[in-house]
Amino acid sequence: MGDSFGSEEHNTAIEDFFGFQENPFGVTPDPRYFYNHPLYADGLNQLARAIQAKKGVMLLTGEAGTGKTTLLRTLMRHLSTTKFIFVRSRHLAAFDLLELTATELGLSAEGISRLKLTQQLEEYLIAEISQNRNVAILIDEAQELSEEALQGLCDLSNLETDKEKLLQIVLAGQPELVQRLSAPSLQRIKQRV
Repeated sequence: MGDSFGSEEHNTAIEDFFGFQENPFGVTPDPRYFYNHPLYADGLNQLARAIQAKKGVMLLTGEAGTGKTTLLRTLMRHLSTTKFIFVRSRHLAAFDLLELTATELGLSAEGISRLKLTQQLEEYLIAEISQNRNVAILIDEAQELSEEALQGLCDLSNLETDKEKLLQIVLAGQPELVQRLSAPSLQRIKQRV
């Protein structure tokens, strides 16, 4: 008799036993199953308020498997006036983050200098702000970003008017992200959190 723990029959038996209509324990983070515990709800509300207040750089940390990605995906559904860019790639250089952000917003990044691309992005963000819309970049597993990419976030966080930050940045990662940001070479980004 073979092991049936991975089979559909086993999943159906569990779903039937507990009265589930579908498996709530999938391998991908599904915001429909956001656990509305007061601690998670508080984290969600704090991030939402910080993005709406245009605070710039925010930090979300927790051990692996504690629901950071699900919280970020729930946040994306929570704020209808915010355009979100969700970044999962861990091997990005500073210019890659700029290009990715511009491309996700529909700006042409091909063959354009860093300066020109930054100017286009700034103009786009100012237009969004004038329409009462925010743009936020959510970086998951941020502890794995290169030092160069983390330093490059300072340039993105410098996009601002006299009154507010134009781009909201959420760094989500495991607790070692806090340790990484304590390095002397990353003090500029740490000061912005």
